[in-house]
Amino acid sequence: MKFIVGIGIRIYYKEIRMIGRENLPEKGPLLIIANHPNTLMDAWVVGFVCRQPIYFMAKSAFFSSGFRLKILRKLNMIPINRAGEGKAKGVSNDQSFEECYQLLEAGKTIVIFPEGTSYQERILRKLKTGAARIALEAEKRNGGKLGVKIVPLGLNYSRPERFRSSVLVAADKPIVAAEYLEDYTSDFIATSRSLTALFRERMERVLVTTEDKLHDYLLEEVRNILTSKYLKSEKDEFELLKKIRDGLYGVSIYNPERMLEIRQLVEEIKWQTDHLALKADFLDRRFRSVMFLRQLLFSFFGLVIMAPVFAYGVIHNGIQFKLTDKVIPLITKEVEYYAPLAVLIGFIMYPLFYLGYIAIWDHFFLFPWWAKLIYFVSLPVSGILAYSIHKYYRHVTLKLRFTILMRDRKDMVQDLREQKKRLRYLIGM
Repeated sequence: MKFIVGIGIRIYYKEIRMIGRENLPEKGPLLIIANHPNTLMDAWVVGFVCRQPIYFMAKSAFFSSGFRLKILRKLNMIPINRAGEGKAKGVSNDQSFEECYQLLEAGKTIVIFPEGTSYQERILRKLKTGAARIALEAEKRNGGKLGVKIVPLGLNYSRPERFRSSVLVAADKPIVAAEYLEDYTSDFIATSRSLTALFRERMERVLVTTEDKLHDYLLEEVRNILTSKYLKSEKDEFELLKKIRDGLYGVSIYNPERMLEIRQLVEEIKWQTDHLALKADFLDRRFRSVMFLRQLLFSFFGLVIMAPVFAYGVIHNGIQFKLTDKVIPLITKEVEYYAPLAVLIGFIMYPLFYLGYIAIWDHFFLFPWWAKLIYFVSLPVSGILAYSIHKYYRHVTLKLRFTILMRDRKDMVQDLREQKKRLRYLIGM
């Protein structure tokens, strides 16, 4: 399952990058705590970056039937009844905690999302104390000799629900549970809370978090405007997000009257770039008409050459791609479930369509087994290539649009450049 899910998330996300891998031990006893913005996808991504087998704590609502309970338990998931959600049949928190203690004593790795719930936002919500209590209680049972380590993990999605977006996973240095055992023995409630506060502090080191929904909105919009592959300093999206976050926070504290100007400037740039069909990062390009025309000529020539590959990919993948987009909104309105549902639906829909295509062609031409295998492998590859070609085509058309704007409405483009420069100044970049 780990191998299969790994294929699914590597197809869905263009890049899954990890920093701080040296802080993530491959042997336990280990407790991983992570933020939770993307429901099931969060667990899959953690499982993907961890080389060792891992166990997950999950809300008991997932185990609502005997069949689900049996299947999910086989997948190393440990049910937990959460406060305010009632108790699931056959699920006991005491038994679940006992299982966690035994897993840690056996040197295993457990993953807990201490926020408890999943929302697609950059706000780190209140952390539950359960993770701290499990680590400390396991150490207490073993006289402080067990060696439980807690690793804060930050899951930073560029755009969690978007196909071919990217993920940065950052691991902070491990926290040694035994160092807090003496305090836990004398006051387990206060120590659990103080350790949970430390968890929050350490998780915020490896996350780009915001203060509230307004800052969350501004961070996303400013990121969309300032992200540029034409400026070396703004190519690393994670570093750019941290700079923007820190800049907005500094303005809100030391110069709050500027926040209104920043918001108005963001809305103005966003409206104008949408109205002109202009990519914001093109504003950072140096424009040379001859060079642009030469690039456009070669680009269109390349698109003509790649047209057969694009057609092959669309014919064999277009229906599934569109159906997935239609089906997901019928299943859920919560954007946090889009990515995992797309992967799950894809696991079923794409292979069925591929087998159907093979059956149709085999009916007419009787392919040998090796030809069927090559054909089958070519289908998902052609789908990804077709998507990439489509994105490149959009880039070329936007470049053509920019060329026309620089010829006919250069003054408006220059005004936008000045507004973008002003936005950088206001944020302190």
